[in-house]
Amino acid sequence: VVVEFAVNDLGRTNITEAYEGLLRQILNSENHPGVISLSFMIQSGASAQNMHLPVVKHYDVPMVSYCDALLPLIETGDIVWNQLTADSTHPTDYGHYLAGTLINWKLDEIYRQLDSIPEPDYTLPDPLTDNGLENATVIDACDVNIISKGNWTRSGNGMATSTPGGEPMVVEVDADYIYLMFEAIANGTGGKCIVDIDGESQVTLDADFSGGWGNYLKVQEALRTDTNEKHTLTFTFDSSNEGKVFILKSFLLGNIELDDDDNDNDNDNDNDNDKDEDDDKDEDDDKDEDDDKGNKKDDDDKTSPPTGHTSITIVMAITALAGIVIAFISRKSVYSRLMSTLSFDR
Repeated sequence: VVVEFAVNDLGRTNITEAYEGLLRQILNSENHPGVISLSFMIQSGASAQNMHLPVVKHYDVPMVSYCDALLPLIETGDIVWNQLTADSTHPTDYGHYLAGTLINWKLDEIYRQLDSIPEPDYTLPDPLTDNGLENATVIDACDVNIISKGNWTRSGNGMATSTPGGEPMVVEVDADYIYLMFEAIANGTGGKCIVDIDGESQVTLDADFSGGWGNYLKVQEALRTDTNEKHTLTFTFDSSNEGKVFILKSFLLGNIELDDDDNDNDNDNDNDNDKDEDDDKDEDDDKDEDDDKGNKKDDDDKTSPPTGHTSITIVMAITALAGIVIAFISRKSVYSRLMSTLSFDR
């Protein structure tokens, strides 16, 4: 599994804790996948890799820094930025090719040392941070326990309002950490929502992203406590928001626990699924008997591979091969220079 958040994590809060929660989820997966941390950069050379690095070292996860490898080549003029991306951020085919080259280099390095690497211990060390997000759950705003909708209405899977000074929406949730996810709006119509938590604290959610590159999902912490308790949140869209709108998308709730009723429902669902499987098997057996009597399909139809999957695979393979061949032929010297930069300690 290749994990890359070094660009999107720029300017965000709780980066290290969020990254640790993600890595712990992956490393605790049942099949124990190998993990590589990859760090891209924006045109200025900025990257959140140094915020990820303590976590990467703590869990002994290899890191590949696109930033550290390519910045020296940009500074010497061997590569210009518009070869790597058509904007300030997103890699071109050639940029992805170089990233793939770096990953292959790291995998080759690990493979050469494989005999000296001890058998993995799948028991993770204690968390480096508060680790409130490893067991976090995202719940759509329309699916939480809404005590009163007020002047808010459903918008997709979220809840929205465009009524300044209207009745507030009141919500109850059980969690120790609460993050609110809402739409930041680039056309100047994004308003501000005041959130009161248990009558004890307030946060202001600002959806204004005027002049930005486009709308995006903004995440803001609302509450952090030591215990999992019920909390009441009141969302107020006051009269200062004339001509504005606010769209609450979802809640990210830390360390929530399922009620026993939920577990019982899951068990009931499992029993229903078992019954459905038995019914399906009986129907399949009856169908097989009918097929044995006649009306069989041609052998060619039985043995033909799924055409759609085959076509997609072929197109992907040809596209990837063409990109690699073109990039390798036209920039062979850059490849050699790139390899010479791979002495950084990541």
